[in-house]
Amino acid sequence: MGWLFNWLSKLSPRERRLVYLAAVLVSLFLLDSFVVRNVSQRIDAINNQIDQVIKNVKTDQTYLDKKNKQLIDEEYKKYTSYLSTEQPKSATDLQKFVEEIAVKNSITIDKIAPSTTRESSKKNTIQVDCVGDRTNMITFLYQLSTSAIFLKIDKITFSPKKEDFVAKITLSQVSLQVE
Repeated sequence: MGWLFNWLSKLSPRERRLVYLAAVLVSLFLLDSFVVRNVSQRIDAINNQIDQVIKNVKTDQTYLDKKNKQLIDEEYKKYTSYLSTEQPKSATDLQKFVEEIAVKNSITIDKIAPSTTRESSKKNTIQVDCVGDRTNMITFLYQLSTSAIFLKIDKITFSPKKEDFVAKITLSQVSLQVE
């Protein structure tokens, strides 16, 4: 190192400044080549990876949105028959609907009337007293429970009578609202 100081001391002030300037420029070049560019390349590579991950996430999200929409549409189609506009508006309409099913299944209706309970004031509820043989009664109840109108059998009482069954049924219409 001593020889370097010796050599620099022999130079004129202007030449010394040029040597210092050259040393600073070479140092900056080496710093740029070995440190700054490597860091910059790593940052660019990481940014590219981030961009690729974001692109993949957006693609996956689009796929999931489409898939979810398909699943929702399929599920909705299953229940559209229950959302028909032909739902009974009153207990009288509900009585007519139940009478039609009873006639189809050879069930004799002794009495059918709107329910008078406090709970039934908010929904269509009827009480049905009917008579029919076991097979027809089971078919009648099955058709009520699987009809396009959501009906809930709130209470049912069976009494055997010779070859027939006497049933006292309380039915209520379940309302569906699609928003």
